[in-house]
Amino acid sequence: MNRLNEILSNTEKNLNYAGWIPGISMASGSLRMIMGKVELLAGSLIGLADLAQFKLDSPGWTYAAHGIANICRGLLETVLLIGNLAWFFYDQSERRFCYPSEEGAVHLSPAPPVQRNDAAPFQARQKDLFRNVPPLVSEEDSSEDKKNCDSGYTRECAL
Repeated sequence: MNRLNEILSNTEKNLNYAGWIPGISMASGSLRMIMGKVELLAGSLIGLADLAQFKLDSPGWTYAAHGIANICRGLLETVLLIGNLAWFFYDQSERRFCYPSEEGAVHLSPAPPVQRNDAAPFQARQKDLFRNVPPLVSEEDSSEDKKNCDSGYTRECAL
């Protein structure tokens, strides 16, 4: 994945430079929109495949969001002069939506990363939480209710 992120990042940065030049930005914007569509499709498929395996912290959603951002940027790059100037100043601010393995990357997922095979602390907290809760049915009530249920008495039976 790191190699893929590096390739995508370098391609995107080169398209950024081309997007500043009027005329050339129309071609680079079109290419960026195609790249964004591929990213959106691939990221969505990765995200859905991970979701089917109950993995909520999939990097696929970050790629899908990145694809949407590239489609929008490509569309605006095709607007002569306005898009060129806007993206030139935006790129100079160095506020870039990074890929997952890049430094400063923003990760998008529906849930925070979860550590696998770490149920023991949760189970201990659960036992502590319910330690002082009295049982709903005492042992005496349970045996009395069972006797009443067996005899046909119509009151609620204890579990």
